[in-house]
Amino acid sequence: MAKALHHRDLRREAKQQGEPVPPIASLAIAFSAQALARLGMPTAGADPNFDRGMLQDLRTIGDPLGEDDLPSDWRFGHTDETRIDLLLVGGESSEPSLNSLFEKWCGILSSGWALVHWDFARRREDDKEFFGFNDGVSQPGIRGLRPDGTPLVNRPISSDDPRSLEFARPGQRLVWPGNFILGYQREVEGNSPGSIFEPPQSWMRNGSYLVYRRLNQNPERFREAVEGLRAYLASQGEIASHDWLSARLVGRWKDGTPVVMSPDGPNTEIGKDVFRNNNFRYAFGEQEIKVTQQDGSTRIVMATPGDPRGKLIPLMAHIRQINPRAGQSEEGAEQHPQKLMLRRGVTFGKEIEEDPEGERGLIFLAYQTSISRQFLFVQSTWANSANAPTSWGPDPIISQDGTASPKRRIRVFVPSGRPHDCPFNGRWVIPTAGEYLFLPSLTGLKELCQS
Repeated sequence: MAKALHHRDLRREAKQQGEPVPPIASLAIAFSAQALARLGMPTAGADPNFDRGMLQDLRTIGDPLGEDDLPSDWRFGHTDETRIDLLLVGGESSEPSLNSLFEKWCGILSSGWALVHWDFARRREDDKEFFGFNDGVSQPGIRGLRPDGTPLVNRPISSDDPRSLEFARPGQRLVWPGNFILGYQREVEGNSPGSIFEPPQSWMRNGSYLVYRRLNQNPERFREAVEGLRAYLASQGEIASHDWLSARLVGRWKDGTPVVMSPDGPNTEIGKDVFRNNNFRYAFGEQEIKVTQQDGSTRIVMATPGDPRGKLIPLMAHIRQINPRAGQSEEGAEQHPQKLMLRRGVTFGKEIEEDPEGERGLIFLAYQTSISRQFLFVQSTWANSANAPTSWGPDPIISQDGTASPKRRIRVFVPSGRPHDCPFNGRWVIPTAGEYLFLPSLTGLKELCQS
């Protein structure tokens, strides 16, 4: 992990300084339970959801099913001919280099594997997904040390501040690595670690369960839905702009600025500031906090107001539904960190101007050690629910209700300050493939190959 983080830091520093990105190739290989069984690898005791496969959980996840109980919108992964046994996630600094590597990998696998599908995914400008929002702003910080004794993630909060025990950067929750990697201590209540989450098989140590979801996005349908919401509110005497409403649906302005910090519009100074753009908790305000910057100087990060009733970031907003932070939920705020995953969303498909009718969307990858406690819980119990973690409606961006119906309702505080129930109709995030997989460590992969 330390080596991977080092490579990430090199690429990030080069990008920030406007220098060429180092040509570092990466490859992750993940296997389905069916594939591991065929390869003769023992998985007894593995996560039961992983063993069953994602198809068996689709009623819980909410993907629409056809008469044959197969997902009606999936393009692959749902039949014997298109099942996902092996997932390769490769990265390179340029498209030609990646294509060359892809051809090499396919050649190596050609004797025993058949290609089902491939997507060329990339980071769009400013890491924006196709609805125009900066994606991946909030990620947990992993507790632990590198070989040289320094923390795995930067810990800039002053050590005399008790919040340094809970957060890496302001608002970046520290989580024990057993939440993401088998063989380490897991997250429990408070800042103390739980017991070590032992892998069910020795070869699975240092591996993770990987949830793969291919999510098509329809930016035009999303725009039409927001415009319909704006028109409905206008008919009720409430005047709100398109951008004002879309920011409330997500909880951030498109540049990543949290609405709770800048209610009237985006603030690039906040959106780009890693010490400020996550420093909020919903249930109560955050006091000012002292941090040490990369150059060794210190600064004071401004206090942030609370928003317990959802007047600024609505209770059903996307970032609130999938991570209530210290806000209310039926679980209790002390349980929220246990639900966190390491998530990565990468956009696929061409720009609308290049291919108006083509597919585009997000490859969703989430790493965890318990599919039921993490991904499945967040998607089914929080994102899809109109009653949890609050009762103001399902997640307006990623929720699925098991049908293809475009009818839905949400509740927001309108510009006059009153709560208002509103129609918000349409489908703009369509799951088109998915699977639960296991991503072994290099040691586990070598053992698998030797077997």
